[in-house]
Order: sequence, then structure tokens, then C-alpha cells
Amino acid sequence: MDKKTLAGLAFLAILMIAVPLVIAQGPGPNANVIRENGIVNINNDRENDDNGEGYKLNLRAENVDDCIQVLKEDHPDAEDARMRNACIVALKTEAVKEIKAKFEENHPVLANRIMEKRNEQNRITKNVMVKEFIKKREIVREKLQQAEQRFQKAKEAYQNNKEKHERVRNEFLGLKQMYNQCKLGNLTNSTDMNCTEYEAELLEKAKEDLLTLADRLIDHLEKVKSRIEGAENINQTEADEAIAKIDDFISQLEDAKDLVEAADTKAELTEASAAIRAIWKNMDLDVFRFAERVINSRVGEIYARSRALESNLNRVLARLEAKGINTTEMKDLTDSFREHLDNAKAYMDSANEKFAKAKEIRTGNLTNSTEEAKAKLEEGKQLTRDAHNELKEAHNDLMQLVKMINQKGENFDPDEINDDDIIEVSEPEAE
Repeated sequence: MDKKTLAGLAFLAILMIAVPLVIAQGPGPNANVIRENGIVNINNDRENDDNGEGYKLNLRAENVDDCIQVLKEDHPDAEDARMRNACIVALKTEAVKEIKAKFEENHPVLANRIMEKRNEQNRITKNVMVKEFIKKREIVREKLQQAEQRFQKAKEAYQNNKEKHERVRNEFLGLKQMYNQCKLGNLTNSTDMNCTEYEAELLEKAKEDLLTLADRLIDHLEKVKSRIEGAENINQTEADEAIAKIDDFISQLEDAKDLVEAADTKAELTEASAAIRAIWKNMDLDVFRFAERVINSRVGEIYARSRALESNLNRVLARLEAKGINTTEMKDLTDSFREHLDNAKAYMDSANEKFAKAKEIRTGNLTNSTEEAKAKLEEGKQLTRDAHNELKEAHNDLMQLVKMINQKGENFDPDEINDDDIIEVSEPEAE
């Protein structure tokens, strides 16, 4: 870790400690300052306060003097010292928050480590089996195989329907262009009868276009569903919730397909098209979340198995040292391996927070919830990729270690991991 990074880490640590201290100090023993959404509330607990009420201002000041001036205009009888202290606290607190937020955005791994340090007293460390960490439910081998077969079938169907949809779509657009040219009289055989024929063909091709689109969406849903069915690292409740929602989307699309097939007019087909696209828009966010949840869980499985290997490495290095073999270079690689695992864990924890927040926003039915939830999912997706990249780097270190260890006469097999192997994990202490 370079000096700049260490300096940043230390600075953010100071900020995280300073923020609550600054807020706690307030403007004096008789007042409490709270800043929320640009409002500074100064609540005096003295009995002889005017009307027993606190002072409030809508803070739009750039510095302390501006803040005091605004406050004095609204409360000319306020004590200068207390108003100045209140403004200093509010402005400093906001500045610290902005710096802290910027650092967390640019250095999520380091920020996460600092938060973990602050919360160490509220966490417990325990030893668990690898299978307990990665397996949230038991799925019999036969069902796992069936889920994989359904996935491969859905994957093939999706690809076929994707190609078909692209072809049909191009044919539809070509017919639409011909029809428009016919209505303008730009075709040599442009008669009312010919244009009517183009219109009829266009309607049928539009129906085919919508049906292949619906089939493509259904195939995509089936792919995600089969992955969830075969994911042991997702608990049963979460899996049941996701599958039920996916089945509901599939049912809606099947109903929409019936509307398409029954359409005899452009107006009826437009209505059916709107139904399909509404379902598509509605399912997009949830399916995105389900798919990323599966991927994130698989990355977690790789992490758990890699963490189990760390203990094996330590035992092997201890045996080599006992033989009098210099292990300095191998220890450096082991430290690098461990650091990449720590980084991966930090990224995974952050990703899980983003996914949870997206679900919370989505179920809250708030204004602009779809856009906000999707943004959180995208952030979680990137964090999961970052975790995976860290695990790849850890794997590179591991392969070098395997080669070096075997050259020293020890037989180290990185695939020798048992689900009953023990790894150390930490989690929040139960309240």
C-alpha cells in the first residue's frame, strides 16, 4: 500500500471519528444543534428561552459570517456567541460529510475497512464450515442436474428466438417502409388494392414480431429461474420469492401473447404491444436483481473456498520453515493472496448492501424508485465485478505459490478443499 493511500486511509479515519464529536459538542451546554436537509435547528433547553422554542433557519450561507447574518435577521435577540458556534458546527459538519462521502466514493475498499475497524467492538468472530458459509440450502444432486438441463435448454431457446426476432424485426421494418412508400405513391404498382395488401402483411408481420419478442423474454426468465433453482447459496425464502415473481411475469407474457394472436386490427395490436412492453419494463429491474444475486453468491462461494486455502497455505509454509527452507518470498505472495481476499470480501459486502438497498427502494414505491433502484443495482454489479477481479488476482498469487511450494518438495493441491473445512468469519453481534 503506497504512502498516498495510507495517508488517505488515516485521514478518513480521523474524519469518521471527528464527525460525531463535532456534532456532540454543539453550541454549548444549553443547546442542541441538528442539521437535516439544509436546516439548522438550535433547541435551547433553558426554561427562560423566548416562548420556549428553538431557533430555525434555512441555511443558504457560504461561510460562518453569512450564516450569522441570516440568523440574526430572523432572531435579532439571539446571543451572538451561541449563534456563531451553531453556524460553525453546521458548516464544519457539512464539509466533513462531503469530504467523507467523496472518499467513500473513490475508495470503497478502504472506506469499508475503516468502518469495519470502528465496528469491531460490535462484531463477533467465529469459525464455520465452508459449506455453512456458502450453502444456504441443500439441493439434491438430481434437482441440481435438472436445473442445469433447464438452463441449457432455455439458453438455446433464447439464442434461437433472439436470432428469429432480429430477422422478423428487419422484415417488419422493410414491409413498413414499403407500405409508407406505397401510400405516398412512390411505387410503380401503388394502387389502393396493393397498399391494402401491404397493410395486411404488415399487421401479420407485426404480430410475429411481438410474439417472438414475448418468447425471447420468456426464455430469458426461464434462464434466470433455472439458475435460482440450482443456487444453493441463496436461501429458500429468497429463492421462492424470486421464482414466484418470475412465474408471474411468464404468466403475464403468455396472456399478452393471446392478445397478440387475437388482434385483428392495428388498434388491437397496439394495445397488445403496449401490454408486452409494460411487462418488459416492469420485469427488467427485478430480473436484473435476481440474476446479479446469483452471480454475487457464486463469487461468494469462490471467496469462501479461497479463504479455506489460506489456512492450508499457512500449514504448508510452517512445514517448510521447520525443514529450514527460506519462505520469505512465499510469505510475501501469501500476504498478497490474503490482501486480495480481504479486498474481495469488502467489495462483496458493499455489493450486498447495494442489492439490499435496491430491493428496499423498489418495494417502497417511491418517486423515481425504478431509476434509483437500477442505479443501485448497477453499482452492486460493478462491485461484484471488482470482487471477482480481486479473486482472480488472488488466484494468480496462488498458482505461483503452488509452483514454488511443489518445487521445495511439498505436495500442495489447491483443489483439495472439503466443504467441512473451517474458515474464520466475522458478523454483527446479535442485539
